[in-house]
Amino acid sequence: MSRRRILLANQTQGGGGFSPLDLSPNLWLDATDATTITEVSGDVSQWNDKSGNGNNVSQSVSTNRPSNGGTLNGNNVIDWGSTTNSKLLILNGGANADNWQDVYIVGKWDDGDTTFGSGSGVFCASSSSGTSAGIGLIGASNNSYFFSSLKWYNNLYLNELPISSNQAVLGVTNTIANAFHLSFSSNNPIGVFGITLGSFNLNTTNNGWRGVIGEVVAFPRKLSDTERGQMNTYLKNKWGL
Repeated sequence: MSRRRILLANQTQGGGGFSPLDLSPNLWLDATDATTITEVSGDVSQWNDKSGNGNNVSQSVSTNRPSNGGTLNGNNVIDWGSTTNSKLLILNGGANADNWQDVYIVGKWDDGDTTFGSGSGVFCASSSSGTSAGIGLIGASNNSYFFSSLKWYNNLYLNELPISSNQAVLGVTNTIANAFHLSFSSNNPIGVFGITLGSFNLNTTNNGWRGVIGEVVAFPRKLSDTERGQMNTYLKNKWGL
């Protein structure tokens, strides 16, 4: 393992052990690492990628920036608030169709409502072009489950339990209203032009996430069962899940 990877593993694990870098992600956002967050008046203007690929997410419009400094089980998180909003962080992919085939997210839903209202995107494409119109993980409007009729992923897990289409994730026992780790993957490579974190693409408003996001790790391939287990254990141990 390189010196850089050892240092990052020590920083995130409190010692040696596993790091997401061991699996070569194309995106790693970690809110517990203060050096990766640029803030203006307490709001996040940029969140830097730790994968080494330079896939930083940012927001130039001050009113569309989520806040820094929330907490989840004692760890720092990025906070979108608990009500309808248009906040999002953006990675524009330009002409390249990027493959976000296996994605892991730690967060919590903070709206007291048991439906998604206007939707609330978690991790989607920055435009409606590409695989499945660029639809990643987004709440189904006025329902308690994630949008499922058109999406780029095939497999969805909440706290390691598989979630089927139209299965509630709000107002139930296994809920995103508690600290969670979500993962979703595609059986085949996908191609979308950039991503939006905490909202559904650039052409919509009021689809901001209503809660916090602490960590996002994405891979340009579908992980094996063993690798998935490594990621799940890493996130559970780090975030007290």
